[in-house]
Amino acid sequence: MFERYVEKARRAIFFARYEASQSGSQWIETHHLLLGLLRENWEAFEPFLKSRDRAMAIRKEIEQRFPQQPKISVSVDLPLSHQSKRALAHAAEEAEHLAHPMIEPVHLVLGLLCEPDAVAAILAPYGMSLEALRAAAASSPAGTGIRRQREPWQAALIALPADRQDAARRILEALRKDKVRIEVTSPEDSFTVSFDTIAPA
Repeated sequence: MFERYVEKARRAIFFARYEASQSGSQWIETHHLLLGLLRENWEAFEPFLKSRDRAMAIRKEIEQRFPQQPKISVSVDLPLSHQSKRALAHAAEEAEHLAHPMIEPVHLVLGLLCEPDAVAAILAPYGMSLEALRAAAASSPAGTGIRRQREPWQAALIALPADRQDAARRILEALRKDKVRIEVTSPEDSFTVSFDTIAPA
């Protein structure tokens, strides 16, 4: 399930599971995912929260909204709630929309904001809406955080009509391979070219 997740995104899920066990929840809920993300993915939140003190304020608000129960052993395998599963599905969709091959922490935050629950309400006072975070994420290439600029080839891909984006994405995926083989045919001649390539990641 998590093959496309970068290491930080996987760690966020791990920490979400820890947060759920510490709060005594039988499920990994969306607010646990948010707490897991806040642990070491500050770059996704910094443009909006500005200060880590606000991250602590979010934690306190979650603790007030969701009173803790007796802790559960971390060895117990806790499942994702239905809302959390939907949020992760939304995260994958957001990554696809941005033409990012891997699912990163910022996509997970976007996935949480797609779910109309307490998490979106908690982040709203900080200006962290779905539209605002999408705009920030769209300005950065994959794997570099949300504050850097998108590479020209990625901007060009997003600018294509929707019916052409899939074809363009398949070409880029082919170029990510170590070897590329191209067959060219014309009325006068036909030939094949093979070459090594390092495509933009």
